[in-house]
Amino acid sequence: DYRLVREDGRQGLEFSLRKLIRVGPGVAITAIIQCSLLFWLGFAPLAGGPAFIIQSLVVFWNSLMAPFRWFRRKFLVREV
Repeated sequence: DYRLVREDGRQGLEFSLRKLIRVGPGVAITAIIQCSLLFWLGFAPLAGGPAFIIQSLVVFWNSLMAPFRWFRRKFLVREV
């Protein structure tokens, strides 16, 4: 028999925005890690094996470095 009892003694679900904000970042990080692992361990090997994984890593690296390349071109490289 599953009954949900709130702190004030009434039955029902309890929702608190403070509690959600307090646990939110940890839950978000856990969800991202779990979804990433599910993708990499489940879909990636079936979608093309090593070639897919290497291509994904290259795209990830390029997207990670894009802001730095823009900064370098914009502020550090001077045209003569």
